[in-house]
Amino acid sequence: MSLYDKFIKDCGSAPFSFKAAPTIKVGANYTFKWGKYKGMSLVEVLTIDRNYVKRMVEEGSLKFTKKDDARLRKVLYAESEKYSGVV
Repeated sequence: MSLYDKFIKDCGSAPFSFKAAPTIKVGANYTFKWGKYKGMSLVEVLTIDRNYVKRMVEEGSLKFTKKDDARLRKVLYAESEKYSGVV
């Protein structure tokens, strides 16, 4: 019997469950296939709701491809909302 099985037997199962979603690698031409911006490109979402993408990157749900990482991070973390060098 493993320690986990012993814990479950003695204490009962945990009141919650944890499901880790895989990290999705995206490039500048990526189109969202899920979520509230389903069907929109990454560039469109960055112009509409930059904080949505920023939160997903910081949570680890999204990861930029090596090719587009520097450009997308520059846009994502730009000081001004009106960034002139959009991807």
